Amino acid sequence: MNKGAGLLGMAGSNDLRDVHKFADQGSEEAKLALKLYAYRIKKFIGAYFAVLNGIDAIVFTGGVGENDKVMRAMVCEALEFMGLDFDTEKNNAASGQLSEINRPASKVKILVAKTNEELEIANECYTLFH
Repeated sequence: MNKGAGLLGMAGSNDLRDVHKFADQGSEEAKLALKLYAYRIKKFIGAYFAVLNGIDAIVFTGGVGENDKVMRAMVCEALEFMGLDFDTEKNNAASGQLSEINRPASKVKILVAKTNEELEIANECYTLFH
C-alpha cells in the first residue's frame, strides 16, 4: 500500500512539504489530508497502547518524524490521557539531534531521533553476506 496515495488524491501531492504549503495557502483538502495523516498515526499509537497496556515512549524518526514539527504536534494533540505531556517549545527547537520534546512531568517520553537509513541497509547487507 502506498501511504502517500491518500495525500496525493486528497491534496494533490504525496510530499508533506507540499501539502503543508497548500494548507497554508488555504486549501481545505490539504488541511483535511494533514488531519487524516495525523489521525492514522494516532490510531497506531492507540492500538499499541492498548496491546502493550501502556507505553514508555513515542519516537518520531525518518523524514516526517525528524523534520515536521507541525505533524509531531498534531499527532501528540489530545493524548494527555495516555500520559503524554507535549512541550511545544522543545518540539519547535528539535533539530538533527536526539531530542526529548516532552515536559519533565510527562509519563511518556516523546523523542525525535535522527536516522541513518543508508548505514542500516549497509549493516543488514553485511550481515546477510558474512
